[in-house]
Amino acid sequence: LVSLVGSMYNTYGNLSELSLTIASVLPEVAAREIALFSVHDHIKCFDDVAKSVWPLRRSLVDLDGNPLDDDRIDPQLSPILSGLCRACQAIIDGVLVELRLKGNRFLFPDKKVLSNDETLVFDADEESLYEAASFFLPETGPMQRIRWFMTLRLVHEKKGQWIEAAEALLMCSRTILDSVRHLKYVWRPSKFLLWTDSRRSHWLDSVGEESSQPDRGNAAVIDFADEFLEPIATVSDTKKPPVTNKLQQPTASAMCDLLCKFVKEAVQLYLREGGMEEQAFARLEMLQRTAMNVLEDQ
Repeated sequence: LVSLVGSMYNTYGNLSELSLTIASVLPEVAAREIALFSVHDHIKCFDDVAKSVWPLRRSLVDLDGNPLDDDRIDPQLSPILSGLCRACQAIIDGVLVELRLKGNRFLFPDKKVLSNDETLVFDADEESLYEAASFFLPETGPMQRIRWFMTLRLVHEKKGQWIEAAEALLMCSRTILDSVRHLKYVWRPSKFLLWTDSRRSHWLDSVGEESSQPDRGNAAVIDFADEFLEPIATVSDTKKPPVTNKLQQPTASAMCDLLCKFVKEAVQLYLREGGMEEQAFARLEMLQRTAMNVLEDQ
């Protein structure tokens, strides 16, 4: 991977497209790692869930090499690589946060994983989620940015932090407004075909073979992992089914529906706190000005 990154940087002078691709599909990769551990009965408690992705998380630390020690890394590439590695680690942390928010609903109906809601897998869930969201730009990866802000909102709600949850929703709203002019060109990930095509990946038939249970095969693993590629409600109002495994392109009307939903829920959260009406109106006025600027530019 270091060689690939170094070669791309030498050829194109940046890593924007590769970084966006890696960060977008990483939740699915991490979820698949967890599912494979679960298939083979290596997960008994939530600590085991975290341990199953530690090798992947650790490998990202090793990717952040020193140009003085590795001639494949350009000195100008080092800070870019550091930012990518931090974001990827935050995304893996985010997957664990999402799993913990799901409670005991894991890969299979009979699989119960003991978890303590009061115990944090990492010291700072909010910081990890914010860093994961901030890595994506509204112009290129709005759905990924919204996804992590929405998870941040759920974390705040679970702690009874209504104002912080409302602010997370307003950040989602601002992301939508900033992305409207670029919806035709935003990045959309695809499901990884080699994980489903046993003709090209012959080892897939062996997934779950040890358990001798038909519901623990590769299909169940894929269903679990697919939920983490992009677990947001539909962002397209087209009735046509997708031709390929690529996720559908968001449409302006669907994004506007999301915008109205987010703003309405944010206001409700502000009102739950009590005495925050003035701040809520001020934040809505700022959002309205942004919306007016977008309309004028259009």
